[in-house]
Amino acid sequence: MSKPRRNIRKKRRTRSRNIRYDDLSAEMNDLFNSALLKGTDTEIEMLSTPFGEIPYSDGMIAFQLKHKKLLLEIMSFDAEQNNPLEHLIFLEKAKDKYPNEPFLENSIAECYLELGRKEAHQQKVEENFERFKGDPSIDLSYIRLKGKEEEAEQTFHKIFGEELNIAKIYPNFKAFDEAVICDFYTEAAFHYDQIKAYDMAKACLEVVGIFKPREAIQLSELVDLRSDPKKKRALLFKGILFLLFVLAVIVGIIWGIVKLFQWIF
Repeated sequence: MSKPRRNIRKKRRTRSRNIRYDDLSAEMNDLFNSALLKGTDTEIEMLSTPFGEIPYSDGMIAFQLKHKKLLLEIMSFDAEQNNPLEHLIFLEKAKDKYPNEPFLENSIAECYLELGRKEAHQQKVEENFERFKGDPSIDLSYIRLKGKEEEAEQTFHKIFGEELNIAKIYPNFKAFDEAVICDFYTEAAFHYDQIKAYDMAKACLEVVGIFKPREAIQLSELVDLRSDPKKKRALLFKGILFLLFVLAVIVGIIWGIVKLFQWIF
């Protein structure tokens, strides 16, 4: 009697889909980048200024970074806000991982300044300008560094020229955030105030006033004092009156103390 046959089925060899982790990681990175930029795209606002429209967005850094994953690391960095040393350590590590990022290099220079390492700060700012000039944050750091030198006026015009619309100076940048806009137009106001182009200085401060109205008003008042001799004399007169008032109060207090001692003794 024959033995019953077993239904033996050969196992099929599964085909490899050739999905590598690196490919998946790259795909996820691309999805993250596109979602990030798409989200920030909708936040661009056009600011009306005396120099024309300027695209504004708090997400400027998303457009600025070459390595978009760096933004996620920056956002997740939870160091204490007032700890520049810890911040510097984070930035140095990030620089090794994401090379040639102007944002990182400029932030490192700012950390040196906060830590009181002035020579390192100066060297880093000059090095950054040589490597990344044409980036607004890098250019502004260099302008601030050279602001007290005799060639400061020439340096300003050499970098920015006569154009005062930041969007036209940096056409490759899709938008600018509050810090860059305020820094640029504050520096421009100081420059035009120094060369006695007071109307231009006040126009620059109008842009600053969009974000910092109190600071812009205070700076505009200083420009008015420099440009209007009558206001300058009026302020000087008020200062003299205030000084005389303070002196009168001090004399009165001294006289009262003397009389008190005379009455006691």
